[in-house]
Amino acid sequence: MTPAPNCAAAATPASSPKTPMAAARPRLLVTRPLEGARRFGQVAAAAGFDVTIEPMSIIEATPVSADVFAGVQAVLLTSAAAVAPLAAFGLDADLPVLTVGDATAAAARAAGMRAVESADGDVNALAALAAERLDPAAGPVAHAAGERRAGDLAGALAAMGFDARTVVLYRAVPATRLTPETAAALRAGEIAYAAFFSPQTARTFVSLAESSGIARNFSNATAIALSPNVGEALGKLNWRRVLTAERPNADALLRKLVASHADAAPEDGAGQAG
Repeated sequence: MTPAPNCAAAATPASSPKTPMAAARPRLLVTRPLEGARRFGQVAAAAGFDVTIEPMSIIEATPVSADVFAGVQAVLLTSAAAVAPLAAFGLDADLPVLTVGDATAAAARAAGMRAVESADGDVNALAALAAERLDPAAGPVAHAAGERRAGDLAGALAAMGFDARTVVLYRAVPATRLTPETAAALRAGEIAYAAFFSPQTARTFVSLAESSGIARNFSNATAIALSPNVGEALGKLNWRRVLTAERPNADALLRKLVASHADAAPEDGAGQAG
């Protein structure tokens, strides 16, 4: 399947980091699935970047029995991609929802879920939050997830005494090509930064860059990775730099992006490593 066409993100959340330069707006490529890419693109645009969205996967809901969430005391989310298919079940809006990070928590609240709390970390942080907030004797917990998952959240919860189940709500279908516009921009060295949020999308991007004949056209581009695993998946391309967010969440990735651009500004010495 082919991803949706590129689109420039626009919007202006008040809490976004300030524009690092008043002059030229660097071009940022965002590779996460469309809805998440739009959310991140909005805050990146407000922070001073021209955003091109090139999803490396398309989210498709998977068929799930309507009673799969019956009796659960809480739902755990490790990706915002699970929010829309979860909301389609029409669960009690006050059912506790624990999320791996703030972006997923924000998406859950926007979908009408009221009892949402973020672990602001990784799968281990989410398991720790569940152990702190929930009682194994109060009923099962459900991890609403995709077909591909980082870590074994249900296993970690089971080791703590929980009746934990993984409910697969969606699959991420990899993109099969880069759009001609994005390939041309990369070939011309017009992309200054590219943001990557998962090892799978990073691997897909590398594969498509190689099949498009542009694997050696990244010397002007800096990759910003959500985690070390994501950064490792990008290693086959000749990036100017590969930087990793201080924490595995979108806010930290944006901070790394803004700091990298500020370090590269002419008045600060363009080309110096950050």
